[in-house]
Amino acid sequence: MRGLRNIMIKTGFLALAISIFLLGCQPKEDETLPPELMGVWMSAAPRFKDDTLELSKEHIVFTSGRFQDFVSVNFIVKFEKRPERNQVFYTIHYENIEEQKYKFSFYYYPKKGNVIRLKNQLEFEWRKVGPKKDSKRPPTSK
Repeated sequence: MRGLRNIMIKTGFLALAISIFLLGCQPKEDETLPPELMGVWMSAAPRFKDDTLELSKEHIVFTSGRFQDFVSVNFIVKFEKRPERNQVFYTIHYENIEEQKYKFSFYYYPKKGNVIRLKNQLEFEWRKVGPKKDSKRPPTSK
């Protein structure tokens, strides 16, 4: 009787240990930006007339026609999302080709026409103008 009880206790602990292990091995929730953020964004503000912001699963790309066709391709490391009353606050952590680390923070307003406002420039609206550009950028490696 005592031997059977010990076997049952050991079997219970083994089952618990396996369950905990399997739960820990579950894949994480998709860690890519939501589809509504992916694409090319522009502002109607004269200050940003020739600038774009491009978001994809892996990259954040800044362009500016004012600075001799400046293009900065960066690698998204992770992002944080914090829902608020009428908007969602995002912080994208990214690295450039030299592995320098940066953060890009903005508010996304889904109920106000899917507008982005940069954290440090709330007065300017950015709107999605299309899907990701099909450009012939030089290959980048990470």
